[in-house]
Amino acid sequence: MPPKAVAIILSYDDRWTLRLQPNAPGMSYDSIWLTYYRALHKLGVPIDVVPPDADLSRYALVVAPMLHVVSEAYVQPLTDYVKKGGHLVMGTRSGVKDIANRVVNQPLPGLLADLCGVEVAEYDALGAQTPVRLAFTQRGQAMGEHAVGHTWADILRPHGAHTLATYIGTFYKGEPAITQHDVGSGTATYVGVIPNQDLADALAHWATQWASVMPLLPDKPAGVEVTARDKAGRRFLFLLNHTGESQFVPVSGVYRDLLAGVAVHGKVPLAPFDLAILETDIGA
Repeated sequence: MPPKAVAIILSYDDRWTLRLQPNAPGMSYDSIWLTYYRALHKLGVPIDVVPPDADLSRYALVVAPMLHVVSEAYVQPLTDYVKKGGHLVMGTRSGVKDIANRVVNQPLPGLLADLCGVEVAEYDALGAQTPVRLAFTQRGQAMGEHAVGHTWADILRPHGAHTLATYIGTFYKGEPAITQHDVGSGTATYVGVIPNQDLADALAHWATQWASVMPLLPDKPAGVEVTARDKAGRRFLFLLNHTGESQFVPVSGVYRDLLAGVAVHGKVPLAPFDLAILETDIGA
């Protein structure tokens, strides 16, 4: 089994309904989902792709790029997960429809409003070619000074949530764009825009730090993927070089390179598009 850290929710219901009704020009569930996934993947943290009704209790951080179609059965488990110390990041256009693909007759984000501690007071369907800029407040300052979203902008009214970022340079300048709600021992963060890759990267970095999620190899080079499996007191690290250049991956401690049959430490060399499988005792 892999060490558990982050889950990213993939909803096939949302994929289909956004294909039928994109909500704004150029809005694509696949594109939104991949933007969040790439941001987490770059960090080198263990990621599981899970359905909306998965058991989330084993994860420190759960990212839902969009929960557009929401069953009542999803809400209580998500709430319990956060109350017990989990950290949830949820994207815009969540809670819009019920499981029969009908728009809910309540303020958005619908059944998720209490969990997120926020209400969508108004929104702006910008389209994929229209950017919108944000500025972070003190609580979200670790994400940077400013960032860019696009396609959609929720104007939020917090009901217990803290504002992490506000809009700048628009007629709704100063209105909340990203919020975070403390629920029990955990948090629910609502992102009211579709992030560009830089903003998604900043959100992922901030959220993993907030949830105390550490990468498997903190200093891995860009373009190298690291995954892990644990079995019988041993950890196996899989290093995949996705680039056409040689890479050197820093490791802490001594590992056994199972393919080369040698002990390695310090830096593990990877030829272009090469693979290494490392073994060590857990806790070593």
